[in-house]
Amino acid sequence: MKPLSTDELKALIASRTFWYHQLELAPGIVTPGMNNCASTLKLLTLPDNMHGMRVLDIGAAEGFFTYECERRGAAEIIAVDYSTPEHTGFTLISELLESRAQHRLDTIYNLRPEVYGQFDVVLFLGILYHLPDPTLALHIVRRLCKPGALMFLESHVIDDLLMTSEGQPINFSSEVKAQLNKIPLMQYYSEDILNRGDATNFWGPNMTALRQMLLDAEFKVTSETKNPVMGHRGIFNCQATEKASSRKHLIDQAYGKLLR
Repeated sequence: MKPLSTDELKALIASRTFWYHQLELAPGIVTPGMNNCASTLKLLTLPDNMHGMRVLDIGAAEGFFTYECERRGAAEIIAVDYSTPEHTGFTLISELLESRAQHRLDTIYNLRPEVYGQFDVVLFLGILYHLPDPTLALHIVRRLCKPGALMFLESHVIDDLLMTSEGQPINFSSEVKAQLNKIPLMQYYSEDILNRGDATNFWGPNMTALRQMLLDAEFKVTSETKNPVMGHRGIFNCQATEKASSRKHLIDQAYGKLLR
């Protein structure tokens, strides 16, 4: 695609009614997405040099992180989303940037190393709390990782936020909150109590729960933080490890052929 003028880029942005990612298409021209991807990127320990790496971007949406990995030299990138690339805007941006990334229409529960192979880097950003079975999802992600692969997890967390059944936030004293944050907790969301009009949110874990879930899925957490820009969001930089958790055999047994 030939370079577009400022007016053409603005018209392209206006041609879509919804953007999720904030992508800078030219200096000062940014898509009006709700996801401030640049703030998340600063908290990820992505390698500066990704030459020769295979990358999997799960829930790629328009592809901000896909294109960032490509910019850093990744050899192969597969971007997966359950929505078509035309619907998310991936095709539009991919053509604009002349990206080589491959898009696959699929869901996390269908991803198998027998089909997709294994990866050096897996991005699992903003997806976990939308899934009815987050534990299974993390174990599927682990199977897609090469030994020692890097995995990046970002999720809504409830360390500072619990919701009533009416969708109202609950305020705790600092003492109670400090104690709750030490306990692995997850809140199950019924219907759209987390975000009115959006029933896609199933679970709200706290940071402690995510840390334990990652350990059970054979990931070593190398660093973790909360995203101050995106609000109630936790970020974990991880590495796939061969050190099995004490109850890995129980998890494998529970899921049976799903993880076999």
